[in-house]
Amino acid sequence: YVGPLWISGPGVGRGEQAIVIDHGGWTGTYSHNRLATVQAGETVERGAVIGEVGSEGFSRGPHLHFEHVAAAFSGDWQAPFSGCQDYRDPGSRWAWY
Repeated sequence: YVGPLWISGPGVGRGEQAIVIDHGGWTGTYSHNRLATVQAGETVERGAVIGEVGSEGFSRGPHLHFEHVAAAFSGDWQAPFSGCQDYRDPGSRWAWY
């Protein structure tokens, strides 16, 4: 999957260019990208460039937000992981202001 994750309004979530990769047994999310250089459904290999670091979405500065998730991707960018109730849009609860 390539697209928005946890986005419910401007500046909230992981950005518009988030990448979700099925690693076989676990799922990896790569977020806050300035640009995704892969497309949904594309097979990638270790060491491949999949995106460019950015500060998109709910972010204080450029970085890669990597998550190792032990749940399958649901295909729904607002509730992305099936059976994983801990992943919800934090909204303004986690704001740094």
